Amino acid sequence: MRRQQLPVPFAVRSAPALHAGKQRIVLVVTCAPSLDHCYIFEVATEHLLRDFGKYDADGPEASRRWWKVSWSETTDGIVAKISSKFTETVRGQLESAEKRLSQG
Repeated sequence: MRRQQLPVPFAVRSAPALHAGKQRIVLVVTCAPSLDHCYIFEVATEHLLRDFGKYDADGPEASRRWWKVSWSETTDGIVAKISSKFTETVRGQLESAEKRLSQG
């Protein structure tokens, strides 16, 4: 079996006034199978908007984790953890934007 990656870019669409400090979150989930186990890797990074539709190529990591799962195990708990961390990161960005707007 070959390794599979699932990149998920996410950027909040907003009015031009919100573009200062706007970021894109890129979540990459990789599954690397072996004979006895499947290794699941998660990396989420945040990329600042630099120009219209252009984001920094590199950004700080919001999350980096991995799991070793046997083929007989369910991945429901792992999916929930990845989803929860992604939701937390998005909420953090939205709260930061709200704070900037209320102060400015």
